[in-house]
Amino acid sequence: MSRNGKLQLKIRTVQMRITPAKARKLLEKNLHNRPKRDKYIMQLAGAMQAGEWELNGETIKLNVNGEVEDGQHRLEACIAANTAFETFVTTGLPCGAFDNIGTGKARSVGDVFARKGEANYCVLAGAISWLWRYNQGLWGASLTGGFPRHAQSLQTLEEHPAIRESISAVGKTGGLMSQSAAVCLHYLFSQKDPHLATSFFRGVFTGENLSKTSGMYHFRDRLIKNRMDKSNLPAREIIPLAIKAWNAERANQSVRSLRFRTDGERREVFPQIQ
Repeated sequence: MSRNGKLQLKIRTVQMRITPAKARKLLEKNLHNRPKRDKYIMQLAGAMQAGEWELNGETIKLNVNGEVEDGQHRLEACIAANTAFETFVTTGLPCGAFDNIGTGKARSVGDVFARKGEANYCVLAGAISWLWRYNQGLWGASLTGGFPRHAQSLQTLEEHPAIRESISAVGKTGGLMSQSAAVCLHYLFSQKDPHLATSFFRGVFTGENLSKTSGMYHFRDRLIKNRMDKSNLPAREIIPLAIKAWNAERANQSVRSLRFRTDGERREVFPQIQ
């Protein structure tokens, strides 16, 4: 006890190698922590298995009773990955310290890009996320499949550096659609025809010189109606509409209407970029 009658804590931090067996032992006392997030656990496990985990100053925090106050997801990921990892472990914290832990905002991919000096880092991060999912074959009728880990985002940018140029080529979307999604689509369309890719989005977002029988015109019309009606069309409908409009432009086909059916007997297969 200290002079003022309060318990004097002996808090210390050491570097430790956490094995799956050690993680299980620590989690035996994980009695009053927040609910587990399985997707986050698998994301961390993937990073551990891929050798992306680094000693970064984050700590596993244990209270005076040996209970886990912070770090349960890292411990669960260690078990799921069946891979040991290096970390710092802080012991001797007061019970209930969790209430004051982790209240800050987690570092995003945009934050990582910003620290590396990338311009338009938020838009770039979003575009890279879309591109990673595309390359993983996760674009489909529902456009589901999660998000890349930081290391995967950095690797995707390293493999596709020209996506930076698509940001300036697309410019402002006028609130018609996600700028990140447009940037990713421009980059993918550019693999087929870079000049047409730029004129496609310029036409869609400005409305200049559009024929009423063009895919661009009907795609722009759908986006404007969506904005005016505040319908909030999901990406799983906007992106395939963009691809269908693009394919029509590439084939020089006339378009009378533009739609993509996501359910029912006439549900459509997600279009491929031509």
